[in-house]
Amino acid sequence: MLAAACGGSGTAPNAGRIAAIVISPDSLSLATGDTEVLRAQARAVTATPLDVRTFFWSTSDSLVATVTQSGVVTARRAGAVQIGASAQGTSGFARVLVFNAVVRRVVVTPPQDTVYATAPSDSATLTAHALDAAGDPLPRAPIFWSSSSTIATVSPTGVVTATGSAPGTATISAMSPDSGEPTGMATVVVVGHTATISVNPTFAYLKTGGAGFLPATVQVVATLTDTFGHDVSAERPVTWSSADPTVATVDPKTGLVTAVATAVGSTQITATAPDGPSASMTVTVFP
Repeated sequence: MLAAACGGSGTAPNAGRIAAIVISPDSLSLATGDTEVLRAQARAVTATPLDVRTFFWSTSDSLVATVTQSGVVTARRAGAVQIGASAQGTSGFARVLVFNAVVRRVVVTPPQDTVYATAPSDSATLTAHALDAAGDPLPRAPIFWSSSSTIATVSPTGVVTATGSAPGTATISAMSPDSGEPTGMATVVVVGHTATISVNPTFAYLKTGGAGFLPATVQVVATLTDTFGHDVSAERPVTWSSADPTVATVDPKTGLVTAVATAVGSTQITATAPDGPSASMTVTVFP
């Protein structure tokens, strides 16, 4: 917990000569990156507190720990230092032990992502969060990345890039070298770009209202094949659109086409894959 540091200035009249300066706490342990506030108090030879509010703070090794003139100590690297507070030629000291914080858990975000096997969109950036036993972040803790599969590589900064060799799933690991080697993981799914897309039927005749032998609607289905020759229709939803919604409309998600024209007309119904390729069919509508 942080304690208030002494501040202000001056010495109360007739407060007496400083015999000692007491720093509290007089010793503490900090993990690298942590801070703590020390408090100094001047005392007379009788141990009576004196009203001294200004102290000069110092550290015996600023590489291990620094201190501000408000008594705020910041741990920099493992080691031991003395933090001093001085006033009127008298000094008091506190001992600070700095230790390297230990990573107990690593969390990778996002926990799952999808990339294409080839450019564009063939990479994703993952972030590893190193945490100590209390769940506090350790942003400077070293992390080592690795991939379980040759279908994707991962850089020292967590950038995952597909190699284009095959589709599939790669487990990306972020490991701390600390005791127990705590490791976080994410799953990256590699998919091929859409190579071909076709629609069925390729044409249809509809009648507004559906009277007679012509229906008012038709269900159009899209078939997608990726660059590895796999049918990915069930995995990759397309977006449907009508070139002229006054002739026929189409549900953008399902591909159900409905005739709406009040005069004979035709329009193109188009299915577009998430990564760009598209295919169309023609609908002719009779009122």
